[in-house]
Amino acid sequence: MIDGHGTPCPYGGKTTDQNDMKKHIPLLLTLAALTLSSCGGSKYDPAELRSALDTLLPPSFELNEIYFGEGLPATEDKALIDRLYGTFAANVKSLNYHPVAADCGYSSIEDIKTATEAVFTDEYAAYLYELAFAGIASDTTPEKTEETTEADLGEGEYIEAGGEIEGDYSQPVLLNVRASYARYLEQNGMLTVRLDLAEDAYPLGREYKTAELTVVEEKGNSVTVSVPTYMDGAYDQDVELTLVLTEDGWRLDTPTY
Repeated sequence: MIDGHGTPCPYGGKTTDQNDMKKHIPLLLTLAALTLSSCGGSKYDPAELRSALDTLLPPSFELNEIYFGEGLPATEDKALIDRLYGTFAANVKSLNYHPVAADCGYSSIEDIKTATEAVFTDEYAAYLYELAFAGIASDTTPEKTEETTEADLGEGEYIEAGGEIEGDYSQPVLLNVRASYARYLEQNGMLTVRLDLAEDAYPLGREYKTAELTVVEEKGNSVTVSVPTYMDGAYDQDVELTLVLTEDGWRLDTPTY
C-alpha cells in the first residue's frame, strides 16, 4: 500500500489518507441523503397522487353542483309539494323550498354529508355544511311586538310566523332576515332544496389534466399539487389542489370548481 507521500506502507497498514477518509464517511453519507432529497426525493409518488385525483375529482364535480351550482333538482310532484306546505303550523306567506326529486340520489342531509366526507377533509366539509345547511344570517328585525307591521320592517323577505316564534303573540309577526339562506332544509323527513339557487350558481365544468400534475409542496401528510385546467375546451389556468392522506385514504382539502 502507498501512503500519502507515495511511500510503501509495511504490513498492509492504513495510510493517513485512509484514516482521514474514514472520519469523513458519516458526513458524506449525510450530504448524500440531503442531495437526494433536494433533487426530487418525494415522499409521495406522483403517480399515486394522479390516481387519487382521478378517483376524487369526478364525485367532487357532483358535489360542486350540490354546494355551488344549481343544486339538487326539485320535485314537480304537486302532491308532495302540498304535503310539505301542510307540515307548517304557521300560515306561510312565502316558502322558497320544495322537496328534492325522488330520483336525485339523495333523500336526506346525512346522505349529502356521507358523499362529501368520501371526497373532502373534515375541515373543508365543515365549511360546506355551514354554507349548505345553516346559511349565514343577519337578523335585522326590530324588536318583535304585537304592533310590529311590515311597514316597520322595510323591504325584505317575510314569513308570517304567529305564535310559533319566540314569544306568544296574538297577531302574526313579520321577520326580516337578510341572509345567505341554507341551500337545503329537512322538514318532517323531507329533504328540501331552495328554489333560487340558479341565480347565484358558480360557473362549473372545469376539466383537470391530471397527467400533467406537478408537486408544489409536501408537508407531513399533506401535498399541494398544480394541475392545468380547461374551461369549455380552452386552457384556463393552473389550479393548486391540496390532498391530505387520512386514515380513510386521500381527501381533497380545497375546492375543485
